[in-house]
Amino acid sequence: MVRVRPGRGAAPRLDFEPQAERCAALAGLRPRSERVEEGELADACERALSDGRVPMVVTDAYQLPWCPYTGRKHVEHSFVVTAVTGPPRTLQVVDGYDNRTEWGDARPLETTVDAALTAVLERDPATEFVSLHPEKGAEDAAKAADGAGVDRAALFRANLAALAGRGPGDPYEAFIEENRPDDVGPSAFDRFCEACWTIERRRGLYATWLDDLAAEPGSPVPADLGDRFRDAVVARWSEVNRFAYLALRRLRAGRRAPGGVADLLAAAAAAERDLAAAFVAEFSPGAAQEPGKKERR
Repeated sequence: MVRVRPGRGAAPRLDFEPQAERCAALAGLRPRSERVEEGELADACERALSDGRVPMVVTDAYQLPWCPYTGRKHVEHSFVVTAVTGPPRTLQVVDGYDNRTEWGDARPLETTVDAALTAVLERDPATEFVSLHPEKGAEDAAKAADGAGVDRAALFRANLAALAGRGPGDPYEAFIEENRPDDVGPSAFDRFCEACWTIERRRGLYATWLDDLAAEPGSPVPADLGDRFRDAVVARWSEVNRFAYLALRRLRAGRRAPGGVADLLAAAAAAERDLAAAFVAEFSPGAAQEPGKKERR
């Protein structure tokens, strides 16, 4: 469902299905995270692997030498551990991150984390060890893998109603007002750019989720639903994102950022709200049965 921003300056969220619940529904597995003390990370990964579980490490990309963010920006990042070798203890890892940054492109890769870097990660309070555990018994997990018991059409309708029903005081209004001034400094604007990137990414993931929903047998929604969301909403946030990074480069060069960011934000938020309202009318339980709806699949 839609979650309001957790704190000042955070981006409005669009959580169509909580990640832990989706993971449990699709794979019968639920992520569990924990802190590890110094000297424990390799052992924790080794135990998980020996139990047939895939361990993941969530940490600060600032410390990861293969990330474009290394030594430049603090960003939460994760990678999967596929083996523990040594001595000396070395983590064999796979990083699936794929993104273009201002410091270069990040692409999926396989690499190693040596004992020295492992110790650095263990000392960082931002580091968490995550592993996947069976959610239920084997039979229930198999059913969950097929999506049994997950009514995504109901989630879709509830999410639309929340989006369409936004009014004064909604999270977008506060987000727009916080970022309306044209005289903000580079640091504050950098945080704003990161929020815009996060919003666009979440909307892109939501469009993919709509593709999955439309592909389910007996789905009440047409096959082009994801593309409609991309055209009307994701494209708007992409425009905001491009403008924001252009403005950030101007600020870093000592020039004044161009105005109009708030207007672009308002237009993108309105497009999202309007499309949600149109979807509510189109895919309400009664409307979903109207003649011609399924022919668009």
